Amino acid sequence: MAMTRVAIRPHAGFALTIDSEKFEARTGGNLEIKVTAVRRDFDAAIELHLTGAAQAFAVTNNLIAAKKTNATMRVKIPDTLAPGSLLHFQITGSSKPSDPPTTAVVSTLNALRKAFPNLPHPPPALDGVLTLGILPPDSEKRVGDKKSSE
Repeated sequence: MAMTRVAIRPHAGFALTIDSEKFEARTGGNLEIKVTAVRRDFDAAIELHLTGAAQAFAVTNNLIAAKKTNATMRVKIPDTLAPGSLLHFQITGSSKPSDPPTTAVVSTLNALRKAFPNLPHPPPALDGVLTLGILPPDSEKRVGDKKSSE
């Protein structure tokens, strides 16, 4: 009987996570999202992008610098979104530059496990899906608000 030796080496790359799967922001306001990278023999910069319903939003600070483990993205919420809207989106990271190119979708499993503590294995279809609720701008009167003169 011949023996076969198999060597398994993890490939270089990264995984991305965030602490929450849901966010709220005001129309015309800003949203900050902290993204953490777990690196595996990968030191290059990671560029972060919004996909889905938030793909066209303006984003700043969307780069995790080389050898760093986190960044706080700043997302500008358009004035055109109606208060009460719910948007679903994802964040993806891609290597910049790297050969071969490496990409990853931000995982929300830790946030889902906190939200559903009795569900040890959240459905894989929910992993990576982020929800953004749009609030009215500060200047708009909301139900239940008290007048400033009171």
